[in-house]
Amino acid sequence: MREALENIGGDRDMVERLLVKFRDHARPTLAVFEQALANNTLDVLRREAHSLKGSSGYVAAHDLSAAAIELQNAADQALRGEAPAKPLAVLVAHTKQEILRVVDAIIELVPAHEIDDVRQAAPAAASSSRRTGGCESSTAPHVPAATATPAPHAAPNQPDSSERAGAAEASDLTVLHWREALEHFGGEEDILRRLLRKFCDRAGPTMESLQHAIKRGSMEALRREAHSLSGSCAYIAAASLQAATLSLEDAAEQGIAKGVRAEDVSAAMANVAEEQKRLLLAIEFKLSE
Repeated sequence: MREALENIGGDRDMVERLLVKFRDHARPTLAVFEQALANNTLDVLRREAHSLKGSSGYVAAHDLSAAAIELQNAADQALRGEAPAKPLAVLVAHTKQEILRVVDAIIELVPAHEIDDVRQAAPAAASSSRRTGGCESSTAPHVPAATATPAPHAAPNQPDSSERAGAAEASDLTVLHWREALEHFGGEEDILRRLLRKFCDRAGPTMESLQHAIKRGSMEALRREAHSLSGSCAYIAAASLQAATLSLEDAAEQGIAKGVRAEDVSAAMANVAEEQKRLLLAIEFKLSE
């Protein structure tokens, strides 16, 4: 629960809604896996595993995420005509077992009577979410003015007014895959919109944490911050920024192993900053629709 809270910016109500949503979709997900395996529809198996990888990430279900990744990779191999290292039936059974483990954990964290309360509160939250606009309309925790309202000397990851004109171009599927992200949250657009606003709110502090780690020469702190940002990118389907943060995380790990200075990862850091800027433009464009 603690890591899931960190992923969502400390919003416990939102985390509980996500957990309940995951629980409600568990049985249909199991049925899809069983049918795809029985019919040998590898594309469906791969797609569902990919979606599960994202949805398990936002609830911090690491074992399930690992199982989904292994199943997705195996389905990819089978689609290419290659033999997976493990039979698909074994991987599907393992994934189903992990889904049930997560459901059991959710039941312990959110008792049945609280689940009903969360479901009843959802329509009001959805109505509130639809009344708000882009990133600047978020009701999430306050962001310093320097990051919330770009100025001539604003942080490099924040778009200025002239850059917003390119938001439509920035909103390609590698930057922000709206439909895939929506699938992660069971089609609940209000949940996705709230999470994207929270991502906007945390963008400035996140970049500051990465830059501070480099200034302090702490590769471990840099690796940890990059890993956290990568997880956030996964559940909102921001592939380009996720790839950039994974490269930064790898660079930090290499630095730890080989004693490389933090300043030597500046290229990877610059790529993260640029991709985050593109993502913020895409989010603002999407939320203003």
